[in-house]
Amino acid sequence: MAIVSTLIWEELVRAAGAQKGEALSFDERVTLACRYSRELEHSDPNLNCMEEQMNHFPAAGFHELMGMLAARAKVDRSR
Repeated sequence: MAIVSTLIWEELVRAAGAQKGEALSFDERVTLACRYSRELEHSDPNLNCMEEQMNHFPAAGFHELMGMLAARAKVDRSR
């Protein structure tokens, strides 16, 4: 779940930055992380739905998710 949350949060940061037209500040990233946490991690129905979805998709397996994180880190380091 932590890997999926990290990937989702990174996408939210990128989308919010693209919408704003510039990179988010540290405070904006913290605010976004708090909102994400409130919507998913502190909501039993949303958390249960996320876990159920992860169980139904092969791409949500541990090795696949670690590969996504590694690929993402490699791209970020090359920028």
